[in-house]
Amino acid sequence: ALPVYLAVHQDAPYIDAQAALSRGDAAFFREAQNLQALKNQERERLFAETIRHKRTDIARLVAPTLNNLNGAPESPNAFLAAYTANAEILEMLIDRGADLSYREPLTGAGLIHQIVSGAGKPADQLSCLSLLKKRKMLDVNAVADFGTTPLMIAAERGSALVHPLHELGD
Repeated sequence: ALPVYLAVHQDAPYIDAQAALSRGDAAFFREAQNLQALKNQERERLFAETIRHKRTDIARLVAPTLNNLNGAPESPNAFLAAYTANAEILEMLIDRGADLSYREPLTGAGLIHQIVSGAGKPADQLSCLSLLKKRKMLDVNAVADFGTTPLMIAAERGSALVHPLHELGD
């Protein structure tokens, strides 16, 4: 029983942080010792979870503690923010110099493809696209490996973004 206790006890800071994230307890993350108790890899994993849960308030508290803001090579944070259509976190990542060049290995889809095909609400997707347009980073004609553009994806899915996406490209 002792080795099990030690294993659980050793992971306790991360388990506590996950529980605080699930509760939406931003105060937990404002206390420096709670973040300092986590290994760097755990903070990186926690940051990705803040993106998935759209907890920008907590993401802003965790981000300054990260050595690697880009995230895991196979699932970069900017790609995750685009998929969830989280413009606030996407803007924070852009401001902090995150790598936005990742392309999905199977299809070659880039950041804009992720925004229009992701799990976000149309209004949130539009916010992400507007942010990229404002930053002069929006290419509505970006082509994935199979010749697919973001506009084609939006039209195929019957998305409300077809018209605004076309206008943003002008």
